Amino acid sequence: MVQAASGVNETHAANRSNHRSIWPNGHGHGRQHRLGAVTGEAGQQPVHFEGRPRPYAFERRVAGLSEELRRAQVHAVALLVEGQLGELGALFVAQRHDILRTAFIRLGLDNDYNYYEYEIPLTMTPRGTSPRGTPNDDEEYKAQVWLEENSFDMDLKQFIALKVARDQAGAALQLPYELIDEEKPNNAYRIVGNPDLGLVEGMMIGVRNTKDDGATHCAEVWVNELRVNGFDERGGYAGRARMDMTLADFGQVTVSGNYTSIGWGSLEQRVAERAREEVLQYDVAGSFQLDKFLPKKYGIRLPIYAQYSQTLRTPEYDPYKFDIPLKELVAAQADPMVRDSLREQAQTITTIKSVNMTNIRKERTNTDKKPRPWNVENVSVTGAYSETTRSDPTIQTDAVRQYRGGLDYGYSTQPNYVTPFQNIIKSQSKYVKIIKDFNFNPFPNSINFNTGINRRFAETTYRFAGDAENATWFDKRFMWDRVYGVNWNMARSLNINFNATNNAVIDEPVGRLDTPEKQDSVLNNIRNFGRNKNYTHTFTASYTLPFKKIPPLDWINVKATYNANYGWSAAALNVDSLGNTILNGNARQLNADLDFEQLYNKSEYLKKINSNAKNAPKMDDELREEKKNLDLNQAIKKKKKRRKRKKNQLRLQEQSSDR
Repeated sequence: MVQAASGVNETHAANRSNHRSIWPNGHGHGRQHRLGAVTGEAGQQPVHFEGRPRPYAFERRVAGLSEELRRAQVHAVALLVEGQLGELGALFVAQRHDILRTAFIRLGLDNDYNYYEYEIPLTMTPRGTSPRGTPNDDEEYKAQVWLEENSFDMDLKQFIALKVARDQAGAALQLPYELIDEEKPNNAYRIVGNPDLGLVEGMMIGVRNTKDDGATHCAEVWVNELRVNGFDERGGYAGRARMDMTLADFGQVTVSGNYTSIGWGSLEQRVAERAREEVLQYDVAGSFQLDKFLPKKYGIRLPIYAQYSQTLRTPEYDPYKFDIPLKELVAAQADPMVRDSLREQAQTITTIKSVNMTNIRKERTNTDKKPRPWNVENVSVTGAYSETTRSDPTIQTDAVRQYRGGLDYGYSTQPNYVTPFQNIIKSQSKYVKIIKDFNFNPFPNSINFNTGINRRFAETTYRFAGDAENATWFDKRFMWDRVYGVNWNMARSLNINFNATNNAVIDEPVGRLDTPEKQDSVLNNIRNFGRNKNYTHTFTASYTLPFKKIPPLDWINVKATYNANYGWSAAALNVDSLGNTILNGNARQLNADLDFEQLYNKSEYLKKINSNAKNAPKMDDELREEKKNLDLNQAIKKKKKRRKRKKNQLRLQEQSSDR
């Protein structure tokens, strides 16, 4: 879409001559000029409907130039516009009047150093031409005013061909480069600088005195509307495919791909909203159980996942010259290596490769055998590698490589409590129970350890940086995390839990690890377990006091809990005045439950009262229902007796009245 900006700028030659721009209208123009204003055939605008009718025309009024041109002078009016003309087919401008001069139109980033120009010779309207009646109703008069040979009818593709020819010829950018219109040999296409139809910011229409005869020529030039004559309405297509394969119990493979062409879009999308790039994407992924090739009795689990994906985006136009189709630019090159280079620079290519083996382990095959801390079944290993590479018109290569490795160890067992006085003390007295039931667990319930490394290496190289040394940038992070955990029921009433986390950094030299010295530096850092960045741990202990083992106090239950935490953070390397940071804290908690019923039962008197209250007969549901029915029957009987008594009273009253 192209829109005209408000206002008109006037441009004059260095040695100013009489020049003025006018905006005549169809009602008053006949009183100011020699010719009556008339709207030519160009006034019949094509209308492109987008929600509401709106013509693709910059200005519906007729612009006029009235000036005196000395030799080799140029006068013009410039319109400020903003738009993208790459999808248009042609532009058409109608104008009139000539005397030894040409008319031109410029499109581009500006009107002096970066523009396309199309020039045509002008033919003068015969003197004495006048309308018969109303100017707009006189077709012969309109044809003489708006002469067909004075019309700009330019093919925008010729501008693109002109730029390609100029670049192949190696001509200077700051000098005009000309190409004669093959269909109209008197017309010419020109280019100056590096304009772009995909980035039009200015437009100029003017006249030029081509004769150097030393005379001054006067004329009046009218310019009618600029309008679009055709759009790129090519359709597009798209497709998608997917295939899933199951390889027995060994693995699964998925292959998918999709493609969209230039011009693809949904039905409700307008021409300018359709795809202007070709997209090809395909993906292959598979998961496999490699342990299927090993004997089952080994108990080995060896899963692996692999993926390869690539997305290619090929634009319709060259990303550096937005108005030249990429295919035409590539086809114009004779050297195959140059063609491949141009195509590769214009494309946006994203490639993803990844391989990971997660939770590699040996499962326990003999379940009757007691687990031991040194069993290999307690260990599992994980490894992963991924690489994402990307290139586009700005970035030559952007490679991000991710390395991950981890080792997990976990051992757990049921607590085995030792009671050393159980067989020594033979007494069954409850007063020695606190000593007799003394116990301890010599081994932790569970031990777990996890260590994992995560290395990210990113290398980005920019195109056209101008400085080979600084064209490549690196982003590297090498982390080493370690996690520890112990859970130990030291006794039936004493439990402790400890968890710790350590984050370390493996410092790497700047740039690639392409020398033995740099590689040795990284290995030494690994041997030293890296440079610690953060360390945190938590400790929790809970103890239940043995009041239950003391008969006079067995009605009391008390549990004590202690929590402690500690944290350490390293100071920043680039700030010497700040030290490391340490945080610690602790919390103590005591919970007590008092069972007064058990306390009351220690008294025989209170125990008897409590027992009688508990042993009092309770009416169950059946008795309650029976009592309810009994009460209902008694109420019915009482009601019947009242009725019978009332009837007897009435009978006695009747007998007494008869007497």
